[in-house]
Amino acid sequence: MTALTPHHPHDHARTRWLVLFLLCLGELMIVLDTTIVNVALPSIRLIWRLPKPAWCGW
Repeated sequence: MTALTPHHPHDHARTRWLVLFLLCLGELMIVLDTTIVNVALPSIRLIWRLPKPAWCGW
């Protein structure tokens, strides 16, 4: 049998900070992806010779 290791009081806080960090990193990736796509859309439209839609803000 394996012995149970006692939980360190800072393990829970460390896990919470890790989860927060990963969530923030994921949100940053979403914002960066959206920004890159919005910047690239006009060039893509010109390359593919697509008409500019009326609802398009760029």
